[in-house]
Amino acid sequence: MLLHFPHLHPECVPGGAVPGALFLDPGLSAEPVSYDHFRPDSLPLDAAAAHSLLEDCIRFGEQFTKPGDMAAYGLQPSPRDRGESVSVLEQELQRRLAGEKGGEEKAHPALARAQFLLLLAWVLEERALELRGLTQGMEQAWSRFGATLGVDEDDALDKAELQLDNVISHMHAPETENPNLPWPLLLEAVCAFLPADGVLVVRDRDIVEVFLENGVESAPLPDGMNLPESSRFVWSAAWKLAGLRSAPAKRPLLTREVRVAVVPVQV
Repeated sequence: MLLHFPHLHPECVPGGAVPGALFLDPGLSAEPVSYDHFRPDSLPLDAAAAHSLLEDCIRFGEQFTKPGDMAAYGLQPSPRDRGESVSVLEQELQRRLAGEKGGEEKAHPALARAQFLLLLAWVLEERALELRGLTQGMEQAWSRFGATLGVDEDDALDKAELQLDNVISHMHAPETENPNLPWPLLLEAVCAFLPADGVLVVRDRDIVEVFLENGVESAPLPDGMNLPESSRFVWSAAWKLAGLRSAPAKRPLLTREVRVAVVPVQV
C-alpha cells in the first residue's frame, strides 16, 4: 500500500498527489472520507470521541488569550493555582490522551496520542484549505472591484483617480501556503497505524533533505512499484528518518522500520 506522507489531503501535496497512493484517514467522520483515503481498523477513538477530544482541546486553548499565558499556566505548582475550570479541562484531556474512553473500556495510550496528532494535522490542513478558498475568492473580488472603478488614462479626471485605478488593479490577496506540519511527530503517529506492506510516499523536498543530512541512503525502486522512474527508495528505522541520534527507549513506535518512496516534484 502506498500512503502519502505527511499530508492528509490531496490538495496539500507538493506537485500534486501521486496516482495510486492513498491518504491516511484519522477517523474524524463517521464513514471513511473517500476512496482515496485509508482508515486503519486499529484507530482507538471513534468519530464521536474524536470530535469530543478536539472540542476539549479547542476549549482548553481558548482559556489562554496570550501565547505566554499557557506557559505561565504550566508553571503553576498546584491545580488550585491554575483555576478550577481550566484544571477540569486539563484533566479531561489527559484522561482522553491516556486512552480512557469512559466506563471500563480503555485504549492503548500510545495509539490514542498517535490518533490525536493525526486529527490535529487533519483539522489544520482543512483550515488551511478553507483559507486558500477564501483567498482565491478575495482575489476574484479585487479583480472585479478594480474593473468597476477602472478608468482610461485619457479620460482620467485627475492624477489621483488614475493612481487609485493602478493600485486597485494590482491588489492581491495574501498567499496561503500549505501548513507546516511537524512531520517527525507525525511519522511517529503514522508508525502506529501503517500496514505491514505500507510504503510512505514523500514529495516534500525539505523532508528529503533531512533524510540525506542524517545519512539515510536511498536506492532504486524495487520491482513492481508503479511510480515515476526518477523516484528513489529508502528503508530505515523511523527514529533515524526523524533526525534523532538514537532510538528513544520511551518512544517504541520510532523503532519501527519504515519504507519510503521519494517521488520528486518535476520542475
